[in-house]
Amino acid sequence: MTDQTILLEGEAVLLPPPFSHYPYGIVGSTQDIARSYAEKEGRKNFVVTAAQQQTGRGRQGRVWASPEGNLYATLMLCPKRPMHEWGQLAYVFGLALARALEEFGVPEVQLKWPNDILIKDAKCCGILIETVETSLGEKGILVGTGINLLFAPENTPYPATSLKKVIGKEILPFQFLPAYIKSVQECVLEWEQKGFASLRQTWLSKAWRLGEQIGYKSEQASEETVLFRGIDADGCLLLEDHEGHIKRILTGDVIFPEA
Repeated sequence: MTDQTILLEGEAVLLPPPFSHYPYGIVGSTQDIARSYAEKEGRKNFVVTAAQQQTGRGRQGRVWASPEGNLYATLMLCPKRPMHEWGQLAYVFGLALARALEEFGVPEVQLKWPNDILIKDAKCCGILIETVETSLGEKGILVGTGINLLFAPENTPYPATSLKKVIGKEILPFQFLPAYIKSVQECVLEWEQKGFASLRQTWLSKAWRLGEQIGYKSEQASEETVLFRGIDADGCLLLEDHEGHIKRILTGDVIFPEA
């Protein structure tokens, strides 16, 4: 299969096989378009990008600001490991994105549980992973990725930044996308062939506030202050409470400290 060369914002984008690329201008959400391609048309191994999103979203339906100039993409692929291990992919894609950022000279990339990428303690990228079943009955995932290349949102409840602010030059979507897809392929292949163990150690080496006090909030309880002790072999968050007990956490939010 040959490489897929598509124009993104008037520039040629060369993606490695087997990925196809579907670029859009202004859309509601790349995640919704990708879901339709998979569920209604049976497509897989593709990337949907958009110049702007009107209803971009993150985890738990939170709004993701989507001005033109940043990268908004949803990847669809069918992982080759058992579905009960797919929760580990939040870490796999976080690492893939961190490695792509580092290729462009971005310093101090940090991974914030469960799926945010920070630069110098400020949020730069977010990942949203959802499962999907194609019209042909194949199980897969949709990986929505928002990357602040040129602009960062203002008046957010947490610090936010952009690549342009950090490294002092413009990296455009057509430049960043191929590097990101290549990094995704390498990280996913390592996970599929070797499992989570080696990637877990690399993720921990970049983990934001590892060994420090953090705020944690579950969907059922109020925020509490705990020690971040890492992630286990299954990808569960390990937190130590004020009595020294270790908790294994599957869902919830690590909270930015008060400014």
